[in-house]
Amino acid sequence: MTVTEVDLDVQPGRGSSLVWQGDGLAQSLGCHQHQLLFGSTLVDFGGCDYAVFNDTSTNTVVNSPARSTRLVTVDAANNYTFAGAGKISGRCP
Repeated sequence: MTVTEVDLDVQPGRGSSLVWQGDGLAQSLGCHQHQLLFGSTLVDFGGCDYAVFNDTSTNTVVNSPARSTRLVTVDAANNYTFAGAGKISGRCP
């Protein structure tokens, strides 16, 4: 058997640093929303990731269900608005 190809699927691990992009519509930090960037790939916000909100996105409204994160960094010239029925808390296992 001769191997001629290797496929590598890289996924963010727990505790990854993800940068908010938003979609201009739902703007949800919830599961299965693909609103954050890991490198150049849109991904879901997993429990206990690092959330970065900066000037790379023009979508500055974030609707949040109850989410846990290791760290939230807001480093932007524009103000971000965090809304929704949930909250962002920092307790992670």
